[in-house]
Amino acid sequence: MAATELVHLTHEGNFQLDTEAKVVSCRVVRIEETREIEGGNTPPSDDDDDDVATLSVEIILDVTTMHPRGGGQPSDVGTISILGHAHHLLASISDVIIDKSTGVVVHRGIISIPRKDVPSFALVNDDEDSPSSSFVLPGSTVVVRVNEERRRLNSECHTAGHVVDAAMSRIDDGCFVPVKGYHFMDGPYVEYCSGAVGGGIDAKERDAFLVRLKEAFQELIDDDVPTVIRTLPAEEAKSLCGDRLARNFDASDRADAPVRVVTVAGWHSPCGGTHVRSTGELKGRGWSVRGLRCKKGAVRVRYGPAEES
Repeated sequence: MAATELVHLTHEGNFQLDTEAKVVSCRVVRIEETREIEGGNTPPSDDDDDDVATLSVEIILDVTTMHPRGGGQPSDVGTISILGHAHHLLASISDVIIDKSTGVVVHRGIISIPRKDVPSFALVNDDEDSPSSSFVLPGSTVVVRVNEERRRLNSECHTAGHVVDAAMSRIDDGCFVPVKGYHFMDGPYVEYCSGAVGGGIDAKERDAFLVRLKEAFQELIDDDVPTVIRTLPAEEAKSLCGDRLARNFDASDRADAPVRVVTVAGWHSPCGGTHVRSTGELKGRGWSVRGLRCKKGAVRVRYGPAEES
């Protein structure tokens, strides 16, 4: 099976929310039934006309605008509208994953249709080659739509994490190396290790260091620096990113493969995530550095939007 084309990897594709695509496969993995009535749902009745089937599906497409979970960023959510079907089918997508070994993206979600209209072959079967895989025929045309607000929030969070990197590089003289980024809204942070003897930040200096870091972060937002997204030859990417390339990507089996490099606030980093167009777009929610923690030579910088966001 061919790898799924990821629209968001290009600069302009990063900001594209919709695309047409072709179905590679659509597998029903579970069927639940309810009866729709005013005021709520009840278990299935003897009257099939009132029964609704909720099909949990896994959809593979040839191309998608949805960002799969990974790289420190949650997946997009959204919808897949299946065109030309006997029934209007709309899949609500709640999770998107990628098989890193094949590049194939799976969209997980649900489709709700009248129970009587579920074809007899759409039965749950662990065999991926079973008839359930043909509930929506391969080659069917669909429209993929990313939830705009969720994408926007995820992109701001990821960009803000890179601004933390850029701010750290301004004030630490290269002493701290980013080793982990968690760009989820339930507590985003970037973690650094120190190459200096003893590591970390002396307890007496932490308050002053945090003040300088907050100021540098805010200056980069005020400068409204444009984001640049490029896919570069491996050697050029290495010259820009240095050893961050090896830390962020395991390219041992494809050492000469092109690399997607995202430049945020002048900071070059290999990255597969989504971002906003410029650092100035982080002003709206009041993104800032919130604090830092030092433990065993590691420095964890917490960041986030203003409390009221």
